[in-house]
Amino acid sequence: MRDLKALLLVVVFLIADMSSMASAITPEMAEESYAEDRLPDREGRYAVEEYGWWLAYGPDANFDGMDDRLELVIAGEESQSTTAIIGADGRKTVAIIVDYAWHPTSIEVEALTALLTSHGWESEGSWFQVMDSIDSIVLDHVPVSSLNAIHSLEGVVVVEMQNVMAPTLEHATPAARISPSDVYTATPHDRGYDGDGIVIAVLDSGVDNEHRSLNDFDDQNDAPDLDPNSYDDQKWVAGFDATSQASNPDGSQDPDDGQGHGTHVAGIALGTGDSSRVHVGGAPGSYLVDIKVLTDSGGTNSQNSINGIQWMINNRDTNWGDGARGIQIGQMSFGSVGSVGDNPLTNNGDNGTGAEARLVNNATENGIACIVAAGNDGRQRISSPGSADGAITIGSADDGDTINRTNDFIASYSNSGPRLDDGDNDEWDELKPDIVAYGSGIFSASAATGTSLPGTPRPTADNSYESKDGTSMAAPLVSGVVAIMLQADPGLDPYEIKDILRNSSEQRGSASEPSVSDRWNDEWGFGLLDASCALDFTLERPCTPLDSGGGGVIIDPPPGNDTEQGVQITGLDNGTWFIVDDIVRIQGGVIADTGPWNQVDVKITQHLDGFEEVVLMDWTTAGGSVESWYLDVLIKEDWVDEDENYVIVEARAVGDGDLLSSDARWGNLGKMMVS
Repeated sequence: MRDLKALLLVVVFLIADMSSMASAITPEMAEESYAEDRLPDREGRYAVEEYGWWLAYGPDANFDGMDDRLELVIAGEESQSTTAIIGADGRKTVAIIVDYAWHPTSIEVEALTALLTSHGWESEGSWFQVMDSIDSIVLDHVPVSSLNAIHSLEGVVVVEMQNVMAPTLEHATPAARISPSDVYTATPHDRGYDGDGIVIAVLDSGVDNEHRSLNDFDDQNDAPDLDPNSYDDQKWVAGFDATSQASNPDGSQDPDDGQGHGTHVAGIALGTGDSSRVHVGGAPGSYLVDIKVLTDSGGTNSQNSINGIQWMINNRDTNWGDGARGIQIGQMSFGSVGSVGDNPLTNNGDNGTGAEARLVNNATENGIACIVAAGNDGRQRISSPGSADGAITIGSADDGDTINRTNDFIASYSNSGPRLDDGDNDEWDELKPDIVAYGSGIFSASAATGTSLPGTPRPTADNSYESKDGTSMAAPLVSGVVAIMLQADPGLDPYEIKDILRNSSEQRGSASEPSVSDRWNDEWGFGLLDASCALDFTLERPCTPLDSGGGGVIIDPPPGNDTEQGVQITGLDNGTWFIVDDIVRIQGGVIADTGPWNQVDVKITQHLDGFEEVVLMDWTTAGGSVESWYLDVLIKEDWVDEDENYVIVEARAVGDGDLLSSDARWGNLGKMMVS
């Protein structure tokens, strides 16, 4: 085995960009370059995942297909499994994931169970699950003595150690420009967007959805009732207890929250704030699907979260009735805890290739936006499933207990990036966290976690609220904003959602990886969540400025990640006063190596109280060349309106087909008066 590891290490250094080639590798390519057991021939057998994905698996520094953390256990470290028992070998058992080169069938199941039984494994009381969306079997109570033999089974390409998962609004929603305040204008709730009709799956410790903030929409006749179907306008539409393999998969379960984390998270994402409307969540108009993936003690082997994510994928299009269909958002405020030992190769997060991360990628490809907490270690560590390429990974900021955003700062516990490299030559997917949102001192719904006497009903949650801190609290705030975006444009896919959240955020901090992105910061990500700007981006309109005493301004629609961004307004600052009878020159150029552009147009729009908009000058083609364009505009007296909030000056470059680029500035109209 050790000789084989040495051979494989040599192969790693001889084959350039191996992991980036993984998706294109065929068995024929493996003739001389790879050890046979790392690239077994599928021989036409069905598989869900791309051939060779396992060559990029993260916790495998010696490239032998055995998780480095399991090798530490084999060498004598104690198992970290939360369901460990004493095995026949006298050691604590481990919880693992066996990954195959093809989708495991009854042949692989029989071979694995026979081997396990020979080492004293008993099926009764043990977890054993063949996955649908990845080529893997998830199991626990595995004797340490069996690991090397499992690794040698035909078709096995990786033996993973299951991660141990743990759970990672009075000012937060107004400061994020979600709900109304005296400080910020044009919030989504102001404009009638509340996530109406969108279904959010909360994967957590369960939800006490009888709480008045979570049981119905109108907060009328909403006395707590343990039957979620007793309300005429219920928010809960389905549930599943993923912590048990005996659970009914039809969605009829209503898992309870014996830990308090999931109820708090759900309230932040979609709570109504009960009839008081104080602690309102991001999307009070959204439906709830309750998926319990964390035990009442909080921590759990990843078999539960894997089971829950798989159930979510399987029900992505289920018709729940009463206007609720499928699942559009997967809210996940949990992540893997620090690994066995102090080895930095096994204790600094992962590169997004583990089983739960691959399932998140599958969910993303199936149209579910997965919002995941970055973690609360307070250091550079992006753990699974937030490490998944497809995850929208959220760090935490502190709002300083005010609505005004100018005094906000990164929470000390919030994990930073970048994520560990998966070697696929795409440096963008290492830029995590994606954005940050408010996660400190967040008041939300309290669960009824007390015990009850045998034969008596369990306690019910009512209308109490409590404060919690963590990236666990920041992530559901973003889930609520995503629901608002999907209400505005149901056609958005998860990749477009991620781009909008990144590009509409308020940039903070200096660029940490300027060769990749000129705005991503290792703590702030692409910036601080701005729900109003995210909605504006979704509606394809300029962002409403952060004015009215906010102390800062979202200057323009921030640049995207693609080269089609091009036009620039120069010589015109935000906050400019446009004076009646003046001739104002609006001018600019285009960024080199973008386009090609055929023309530049200019438009001026006035925004009044009550969100009324008046087009003062419709799209007008500028003079000059596209590289140095200009338009002289006479400011007319009848443009002045005492109800004006601001004026937006937009410039757009137009190319062939759908190629467009835009830039914008804001200001105000006025006229000179003698006093």
